[in-house]
Amino acid sequence: MDLHPSPPALSYPDGGQQTPAALQAIRELVRLLLAREDASLQQPHALLPRAGPALLESLGELAAVDLLATIRRQRLECLLHADPSVAELLPALWPSLQQLARRETMAALALASLTREINSLLQQAHIPHLVIKGVPLALQTTGSIAARGRGDLDLFVDSSDVPRTFSVLQAAGFQAFNPSDLGCLDASLLGRYCRWLEFELTLSRQKGDAVQLLDLHWRLEWSTTALPTFRPCYAQRSSVMIGETSIGTLNLPYAFQHACAHAARDNWMCLRNLVDIHRLAKMLDHDLLAELQSYSYVQSSWLVLQELTDMALPKPSVRQLPAPGASIIQKAEAYQLLGWRQTPPNRSLVPGWLAQFKSLMDLKDFDFSWTGMMELLRELIRIILPPDSLVNHATGRLTLPAGFYMARLNKYVSRILSLRSTSK
Repeated sequence: MDLHPSPPALSYPDGGQQTPAALQAIRELVRLLLAREDASLQQPHALLPRAGPALLESLGELAAVDLLATIRRQRLECLLHADPSVAELLPALWPSLQQLARRETMAALALASLTREINSLLQQAHIPHLVIKGVPLALQTTGSIAARGRGDLDLFVDSSDVPRTFSVLQAAGFQAFNPSDLGCLDASLLGRYCRWLEFELTLSRQKGDAVQLLDLHWRLEWSTTALPTFRPCYAQRSSVMIGETSIGTLNLPYAFQHACAHAARDNWMCLRNLVDIHRLAKMLDHDLLAELQSYSYVQSSWLVLQELTDMALPKPSVRQLPAPGASIIQKAEAYQLLGWRQTPPNRSLVPGWLAQFKSLMDLKDFDFSWTGMMELLRELIRIILPPDSLVNHATGRLTLPAGFYMARLNKYVSRILSLRSTSK
């Protein structure tokens, strides 16, 4: 979740609306800005690439408010504001872009302050931890606290330290964003079941007029086999300095894997996440990048990135997984056109949970080993019997899942009836 989430719809109060044409133009602009960024790092005093006639024409023809809506939806305010050439390319938008970038910078500074506060609390409690994404990733990839703009705080701890970490955060004013999620902290069978299926718990705290959100992770993402656990991440951790405070975070290879997995889980809906992957890839050894492509979520995210930036794809030095190809790229483009974390309507008779499982199968690294089959079993159980089905949301206590299945059946029958009526 995000500290200052983007508006969920495509349109904005100022009348702007993300359109396919505006998204395509902004994608081309991002391609140019990343090429300029790469060139300046390689040869600081060399002439940088400039916009071609096609990009200039599209930027000039499209409504400025639609371009600004697209920039906001894709969370690119800081990327565009960092390059002075954008003032020439989008002169009508430059004042608004400056204002939005200042807002993003202030949110990033607030996030940096929160990061230092929570880091200090956990150090005092002697709880090993890492801060992932957020300000540490901005510093790793650009050296600037504000390079990624707003966001929430993501903590990564060992699963055995989750209850103790929650106690420290609760004493600091944080509460579960959804009270029913507190089952993940329980020592009961339900608690262990929830932690086995889930990977994070979202907490919130009111701070003045703002709501601060914190995601407490005991795994990096949904996968238990294709991503490292806390202990190797902590043993090989990197650190960044926020002021005079040293903050532990993922090293660059693990940060790259996490960025690819996180983007894949979000269906590559946000161009800012692809910018993160691009910047991290530029900092890694070519042979290591080729090796990491043995993971399907890395290969898929790289294919989406390559469509955006034309970045050369290293040849894998290990077994080649089946490439998702055009279907993954089309899926990414579809989700980028949707509102923030929206999902496309299901216009088939296939239940949504089956489509979700197929999506997971496309991206996860199942094999026929014992651990691979256990991972497959875990995903099947997550879909058939999710933690929500076992929790009474009013009391937070264990309940029978009959009501959950009836609601799912009613939803499926309603969709069948709706599809039949529209086909007549």
